[in-house]
Amino acid sequence: MTEPHPLNPKTDLVAIWGHAAEEYDQAWAHGLRTVEEREAWTGLLARLLPPDPPLRILDVGCGTGFLALLLAEAGHGVVGLDLSEPMLAVARREVARRDLSVELVLGDAEDPPGRPGTFDAVVSRHLLWTLPDPARAVRAWQDIVVPGGRVLAIDGLWQGVGVRDRLAMLTARLLERLMPRGDRGDGRPGPAGERLPLQDLTSVDPAREVFVRAGLTGVSAELLASLDAVERSVMPLRERLELRHRRYLVQGRRRSAEPGSPP
Repeated sequence: MTEPHPLNPKTDLVAIWGHAAEEYDQAWAHGLRTVEEREAWTGLLARLLPPDPPLRILDVGCGTGFLALLLAEAGHGVVGLDLSEPMLAVARREVARRDLSVELVLGDAEDPPGRPGTFDAVVSRHLLWTLPDPARAVRAWQDIVVPGGRVLAIDGLWQGVGVRDRLAMLTARLLERLMPRGDRGDGRPGPAGERLPLQDLTSVDPAREVFVRAGLTGVSAELLASLDAVERSVMPLRERLELRHRRYLVQGRRRSAEPGSPP
């Protein structure tokens, strides 16, 4: 009797994102649909990674290039890394259309390319929840930044927080039953997703703990409430009910070399 293959959330997710790549940026909370959303994101990135001086940045799990494109527009040197070739194909078109310089590479966020000191910062968006071993990934990211370099991740508490969010999501599901719009999927990797430790968080604390355990210093975490508020203000009613996630930011720095220690 043939043994079944073990469930692999990465394989499932790569298939999902590959199938959805062409329409991914058209979905609310995925791409930039309005001027207000763009301004909110560019303002956030300017606060986190000021453009002067320009930095060498690795965008892990870059997908269609959301962060990579914004950071390149700000003047940074950016490498985008992703496991999905169809997602990278969309990113390449956007890089060419906007006449930007972004290097796009097919590869695994848990095993990124580069030697120590290759990058000033490693960033990600909507990636942490997809990782079977987020601690391994964060350790790998800090290994390739310069001493004092930054590692930051923007992700989400995707099921919302509290009773109001739950009620809103239930209302959206009822509307979907009464007035269905077709099977759009939810981006989750089926049964294999049960092996994703940061998928269904109700607090930022587990993500923050991953950064602490990886050995980063000055680790902090915050909810990006103002960003969520801008996005919801421009969404249609049904999407405002359905998309009740709370985005968060967790960040830290690679420890600087001790005086007298080798570089």
